[in-house]
Amino acid sequence: MSITTNDLQDLLEQKESPCVSLYMPTHPAGPEIRQDPIRLKNLLKKTEQQLTDQGIRNTDARTWLAPLSKLLEDEQFWRHQDQGLAMYVAKDWYRVFHLPLSLPELTMVESRFYLKPILPVFMYGGTFYLLALSQNHIRFFQGSQDGLQELCIPNIPLSMEEAKQTEGGEQSLQWHTKAPIAGDQRAAMFHGQGGGDDEAKSRITKFFQQVAKGLHEFLHDAQARLYLTGVEYLIPIYKAANTYPHIKEEGVTGNADEKNLHELHRQVLPVVKADADHGIEEAKIKCEEFLGTTKASDDLKTVVLAAHEGKIDTLFVARGIQQWGRIDVMQNRVETQPRKSAESLEILDFAVVQTLLKKGTVYALPQEKMPGRTSLAAIFRYE
Repeated sequence: MSITTNDLQDLLEQKESPCVSLYMPTHPAGPEIRQDPIRLKNLLKKTEQQLTDQGIRNTDARTWLAPLSKLLEDEQFWRHQDQGLAMYVAKDWYRVFHLPLSLPELTMVESRFYLKPILPVFMYGGTFYLLALSQNHIRFFQGSQDGLQELCIPNIPLSMEEAKQTEGGEQSLQWHTKAPIAGDQRAAMFHGQGGGDDEAKSRITKFFQQVAKGLHEFLHDAQARLYLTGVEYLIPIYKAANTYPHIKEEGVTGNADEKNLHELHRQVLPVVKADADHGIEEAKIKCEEFLGTTKASDDLKTVVLAAHEGKIDTLFVARGIQQWGRIDVMQNRVETQPRKSAESLEILDFAVVQTLLKKGTVYALPQEKMPGRTSLAAIFRYE
């Protein structure tokens, strides 16, 4: 299975120590597939040793890792891989995720799950929503990098005809599109008993107001971005009726009725990624402008303690880099160490976890693209 924001929250909330995090690259096809079970077997040996080094009995360590050990002989499992495999184990609890992301070969045994390697998955869209607009069929999807899943929204009309019936049998209005024009955009044509374009737009607006009301009630306090797709004429009408606060300005134009799940996903994903890249770049510029003031910092101690206190709005962390050390939040102390020891923890991941638990945003970037001079930088919250 792939990973969602709900899965990330489950991982953040798991407090049964020790927590085991295993990462490895995988191969979707080809003869290299045969290497993947061997790689996992070696990782499990390392993990078992790390558990016993922390005082876990050998028999208990093997019991903990048994669900992953069973995968070694599961041929069907290895035939359905993506680019990376993320596995998490605690006492009587485990999760396995296939990710569209090349992951390092790594095993970590800590007091919390080590989550930094999977952050790029959530940087590029994470979970988003897509609303396909048409007079004939309203469709709503939850999406990710992997695909779209159609969801049912209760208590909304799914077509203009349904909306007309709920209004007490008002006069019929037909809406359709002319033949395609450049860029897959279509011109709207209306006909009915009297009215004209203004009346037609008014009826579509009423229809979309009902859809928007039901969608807002369905989503409640969701935070995921909402994208629209449909013929060009419909998108601004829906935006005017919309009440969901996280709708995105740019839509995907085209006749949504003519597209299947794969086609819709293929068209919206570049928009989602471009939107995420733009947001990251804007946040970087903001952070760089604020460095040297009280609004941001790239000082390790300052950022780590601010993360624990819930003061971080946006955190930037360097990918592929580990910084071991000890943290004493009661004494406001952060000490770095050149290598891992029995008492140390990975300081950068500590900042990541604390920021996510306090509902901050985290971006994992290559070191050369980091704002500031270090492997950690943050924009602080201000009330």
